[in-house]
Amino acid sequence: MTLLPLLVAAGMSQSAIAGDGVNLRLKVNSDLFQVQNIQAVDEDGEDIKTANGKTTTMGLFQGTPRFEATYVITPNIEAGLILGFANASSEADGEWDSTETTRRVGLTGSYNFKLADGLRGYAQPMLISGKTTSKDEDGESLGGISSLTYGLNLGLRVKLVKGATFDPGFEYLMGSGNQFDDKGEAVEEVTANYSSFGLKAGISVKF
Repeated sequence: MTLLPLLVAAGMSQSAIAGDGVNLRLKVNSDLFQVQNIQAVDEDGEDIKTANGKTTTMGLFQGTPRFEATYVITPNIEAGLILGFANASSEADGEWDSTETTRRVGLTGSYNFKLADGLRGYAQPMLISGKTTSKDEDGESLGGISSLTYGLNLGLRVKLVKGATFDPGFEYLMGSGNQFDDKGEAVEEVTANYSSFGLKAGISVKF
């Protein structure tokens, strides 16, 4: 179960008690549509053509859902944290093969502006540090990838009930990732530079 239905329920209950003094926003969102480009370069900065690629995905919660908690400094300005977590297991020939875990933590903020009654726009910069680790069937580390991502989300806050909004948005991100071995030491030979853009959908609740 995702956090989405929990936030919807919280928003419904919050409609009876939310007031002008709310100062915390909780939000969960996911990709609706995303295009990602990856370019790998070696330690000399030379392009590794065989490692380059482009991925297009569609669908709710196809990637790692992102959880945000921001403090509402003023009705127009917010600042807070981004958290993300996903865990996936794979099998080969009917036997458990490996587990891949992704964790993300970052800083974010937003500037909100009124467009109409029950409708606001927002601009949200973000800086996210990520780490994906893999383990074999015995729990031994297989290494992984660490990344640093930054970008901007431009979107709308559509009022559902008092204290809860539906937050669609357009997002552009870019960053780089480096591989590390089973001992946690960086593998310097290859760096992956990436960029992505797409549509997001979120539910946020103010307390």
